[in-house]
Amino acid sequence: MPYNRLLILIAPIFILILLEILLFWPSMIYAVLVLACLLIIIAYWRFINTSQSISSQWSFIILPILLLISSIAYTSILSSHNTIQIIFILDAIFIYYYLKYLYYYLIMPVLYEEYIFNNIFTYGIFLTFFYTASAIYAFQSFLYLPIWPLIFVIFFITALIFYQILAIDKIALNKGIIYILISCLVLVELAWSIFYLPFNYNISGLALTVCYYVLVRLLRLFFINSLNKRIVRLYAIFGLIIIFLIIATARWI
Repeated sequence: MPYNRLLILIAPIFILILLEILLFWPSMIYAVLVLACLLIIIAYWRFINTSQSISSQWSFIILPILLLISSIAYTSILSSHNTIQIIFILDAIFIYYYLKYLYYYLIMPVLYEEYIFNNIFTYGIFLTFFYTASAIYAFQSFLYLPIWPLIFVIFFITALIFYQILAIDKIALNKGIIYILISCLVLVELAWSIFYLPFNYNISGLALTVCYYVLVRLLRLFFINSLNKRIVRLYAIFGLIIIFLIIATARWI
């Protein structure tokens, strides 16, 4: 068990070191990505081997791995080393707290606080989707890639995150699969539309991320039977206001 607690600290530190290596040697991108993901897998494998819980699921490692992949993709289009450093540090901080609460959940449930873990998870999916969406819009703008493969990537990432939401909220896949598909199709339609708007990649990514956040919140409330017309209106108004502020204060180039 002491080794497991040590992994909570060791994994994010080594991941941060690997990301720093990537900053100075971009050609190491594939090696860094593989090693960083392996660190997360090894840490979680140790946790579930020690855990007595019957609810240990490998789906819990989806989010931190997607966060790493998407943040590396996003930083590949940035020129500011300071911004990249901040993103890498945020990644390491997130992975530390994510592993910490997975450890509590699987091995020391007396210390586990579901509310805190849900907040960490929400923070992670927001960052992951922003990195993914912004990188995709940037790749299309700079590399003139066709839209449909990029749309497929958005669909795939969205489906994976929704799948993990089902696992965290303990919703059976056969009960939630139809809502996952509908949500993914809604996001794909929005993403496709944004490709034709005159926004820069950060604004496009942030606008789609706000839509995604609202959809995730509504879906999770629906799964726990807490959704009503008032909440739908509040989230819809919140999303529209945030998107309006983003567009109104943004540079469109």
